[in-house]
Amino acid sequence: MYTALPQVTRWIRIIVCSVLLCALFAASGCRKKGAGIEVPFWHAMGGEVGSALEEMVADFNASHPGPPVMPVSMGSYESLSQKLMASVAAGEPPVLAQVYESWSAQFMASGAVMPMGPYVRGSEGLDPQELDDIFPVLIEGNTWQEELWTFPFNKSVPAFFYNRDMFREIGLDPDRFPETWDEFVHTARRLTRDLDGDGRTDRWGFAMPVNVWIFGCLLLGNGGALLSPDGTEAAFDGPAGVDALEKIAKLLKEDRVAYLTTGYQHQDDFLAGKVGMIQSSIASYAFMKSKITFDIGIAPFPATEERAVLVYGTNVALFARSTPEQRDRAWEFVRWFTSPEAQARWSLATAYVPVRRSALELPAMSGWFEELPGLRETMLQMEHGRLEPRIQEWFAGRRLLGELALEPVLRGHETPELGLKKAARHFDAELEAARR
Repeated sequence: MYTALPQVTRWIRIIVCSVLLCALFAASGCRKKGAGIEVPFWHAMGGEVGSALEEMVADFNASHPGPPVMPVSMGSYESLSQKLMASVAAGEPPVLAQVYESWSAQFMASGAVMPMGPYVRGSEGLDPQELDDIFPVLIEGNTWQEELWTFPFNKSVPAFFYNRDMFREIGLDPDRFPETWDEFVHTARRLTRDLDGDGRTDRWGFAMPVNVWIFGCLLLGNGGALLSPDGTEAAFDGPAGVDALEKIAKLLKEDRVAYLTTGYQHQDDFLAGKVGMIQSSIASYAFMKSKITFDIGIAPFPATEERAVLVYGTNVALFARSTPEQRDRAWEFVRWFTSPEAQARWSLATAYVPVRRSALELPAMSGWFEELPGLRETMLQMEHGRLEPRIQEWFAGRRLLGELALEPVLRGHETPELGLKKAARHFDAELEAARR
């Protein structure tokens, strides 16, 4: 049986982990005494995305005289989280780091970070027009008690990738991806085929891993929520959540147009032509583009009752145990990185959504939109984006939702209503433990 983990136990683990940081500090150059000022920037970007980030940091350092920003990749968000928590406990955090909203709440409570607001409003900050250029949901996601504590960094929306050649093959317009969930299911039925007549499906309409993102978007589209308005209990187990999970399960069990995968297998199968449509982060295009051998399309999440999607990705935070000069330099980098021109460059390299609306209007982005049908509309989902709960307990809530509800329901071991109720009970226990 799952039991809530007291917050003190978590912090004990964090403090124990801090002893492992000595080698990390030595390697990362967090405080090079006698060697001049540096601005360590911890992030989780890897592969081509990590290379793109490091190139942009290098260009900033070369074109903007001052203390160098030093990017240090932690390899994964899980590793970044662990090392940030431990570094704060040890009193040796970086100057700047990627953070999720739920991490920010914890760092703010412990006094580990400083608000970005004074920098945004300062003489080297952003004017009202520039602030209005940032998608509202991203300002909301970085604001607590009317103060801007963190700043948007790499942001993603859900995307449906589809094989336009397959659409043509079955007589569908490749420029018109299904706009509603019902249309999506109908299209998946048409794409699912037994190509060799042996009685077994050879090509599928859809493939997916156990996916909180799809569930969350359907939940919001049904008018539901993940958390109650007062933040004291789960809300995903209501009628809107049950209907959302039933829709996903129906693809597998009743319609038989989809199958479950693990990891990134759904992307591999899509690239191999085994499946006509998949859902993933818009940023997945950066990892798939070199392997694509067919005419690919990209589209927004199909609507249910209302347009609403979950926005994923991280922000950046300034840590308090740094000098004013280091923080000034970090803000200079953040402002440069989030300029329309830099955001267009970042988006072209990574497929993340620019945080500035005006970046979408630049010539480089316009050319890309012409090359990849549906990309602009997919990015503009940010206009009706919503956030996951910004509390640290959502770490557990998200895991419980997947392990106790989505996984057993989609594997056929539980009903949507009972699975969601079970996950909600355990999440409520987690919330109660945090209040004690």
